[in-house]
Amino acid sequence: MDSHGNYVLAHLSDLHLGYRAGHKLTSQGVNWREADGYKALDELVHQILNDGTVDAVLIAGDVFHTPEPSIRSILAAQRAFRLLASNGIPVYSIAGNHDQSDIRAEIAASAVIDDRDAGIYSHAEPYVVHEIFPDVWLHMVSHHLFTEQAATFDAIKPMKDGINIFTAHGTMVDPENNQVIHMDAPAPREIIIPSDMMRTGEWNACLLGHIHERRYVGSKKMNANMPTYYNGSLIRRGFSDGITNLGRGWTKWTLHADGTLSPEFKQVSQRPQVDYPVIDALDMTASDITGLMLDRLHDSLDEVQSGDNMPILRQKIVNISPAKKKSMDSAAIADLGAKALTWSVQTKTVEETEKERINSQAADGSETGSISDRYLKWLDSSNEYNQLTTEVKPKVETSTKDYIKRGQEAVLNESE
Repeated sequence: MDSHGNYVLAHLSDLHLGYRAGHKLTSQGVNWREADGYKALDELVHQILNDGTVDAVLIAGDVFHTPEPSIRSILAAQRAFRLLASNGIPVYSIAGNHDQSDIRAEIAASAVIDDRDAGIYSHAEPYVVHEIFPDVWLHMVSHHLFTEQAATFDAIKPMKDGINIFTAHGTMVDPENNQVIHMDAPAPREIIIPSDMMRTGEWNACLLGHIHERRYVGSKKMNANMPTYYNGSLIRRGFSDGITNLGRGWTKWTLHADGTLSPEFKQVSQRPQVDYPVIDALDMTASDITGLMLDRLHDSLDEVQSGDNMPILRQKIVNISPAKKKSMDSAAIADLGAKALTWSVQTKTVEETEKERINSQAADGSETGSISDRYLKWLDSSNEYNQLTTEVKPKVETSTKDYIKRGQEAVLNESE
C-alpha cells in the first residue's frame, strides 16, 4: 500500500522472454537480444521491490516469445516471479498468443510459472476471476482457441458493489476512428477484444496486453474514469515495434477509495536504436551517399565500449540508381556497420520509389483512384452539395455514379 492506504497494482505485459535477433552472442554464448530481455526483467523486478508500495503484479500475456521456450527462458521467469512472491507480492498472469498455440492438446508455455502455493497464478483457462484485494476483482481472459473466444467474452460478468478490473491479451477497435489497433508487424492468431467492454460503465479499468506500444485506447475523456490501456512490451524488438512516447517498462496503478485508478509510467533500460533519416539519392553522387552514411555510423559507433551498448541501426535510401549503388564504398560502410549489434541498409530504385508514391496517393485518393472516387471526394468539399438535405444527398451520389459508369462504358465501347 502507499502512504494513503491505497492498494497498488503493477501492470506488466509482453515480456517475450527468449526473443532473439541478429547473430552476435555474449561471452556466455547467449544471443544479445535474448540477454536484453533477461536484463530488463531483472531491472523491472528490482524496481518493483524497491518501490515498497506494490501489493500485486499483473502480467497481461506473452511471458515467452514462443510456445516452446528454452530452459534458460523458463528459469529466468520462474526466478523473477518467485522473488516477487517471496516478498509478499503475488503474481497474476494470463497466456498470450505467443505463450500458446491453437492446438487444443498443447499446454500454454506460461503454465510452467504457475505456483499457487507460493502466490504465482499463471492462467491459460479462458476466464478466471481473482479477488486480488478486498472487494477488488481481477477478471482474466487468456488467449485460447479462436473459435471459442467470443463465447468467453459473453460469459464475463463484473461483480456488483466492488472494483472490477478487466485484463485480456489481444487487439481492440479504437472507438475514435473505428479501426482495429494492430501490431506494426504481423502477429500470430490475434484475438479482437470487444470494444463494448469499455462502453458498459461496469469496469473500473481495462489493463491489456499484446500491443507493444504503451498507449490508451480512446480519448482522454473516455479514459478519465475508466482507463483502457496497453502497457506495451518490456523491450523494443528492433524496428518491428514502433516508438512509444510513454517508454517501456511497467505501469504502477494506484487504486483509490472511489474506485478510480491513477498511473505512474516506470521505465526500464533499452538498447540504443536509431532509424536514420531517409536518404534521397536522386541528386547525390555515390561519394556523397557514402560519406553521409559513414558520418552517421561514426556518430553512433565511435563511443561503443561493449556489447551492452552496441546499437541497432538502419538506413533507408530512395531514388538510387543501380550505377550509384554499385559505385558506393560498400566495403567501408559494411566494415564500420559491423560494430553495431545489427546494421541494415534498405534501398529503393527510382522506379520503385515512384511506384510507392503513386500507390500511396491512390490509397489516400490525393491524385489517383477511380473517377467516381475522386468526384465524390470533391463533392464533400462542395458548398452546394453540403447545403442539400440528407434525403437528397444519397440520390445525388447514386445519380453521379450511374452517369460516370455510363460514360466510361460508352468510351470503352467506342474503343473496341
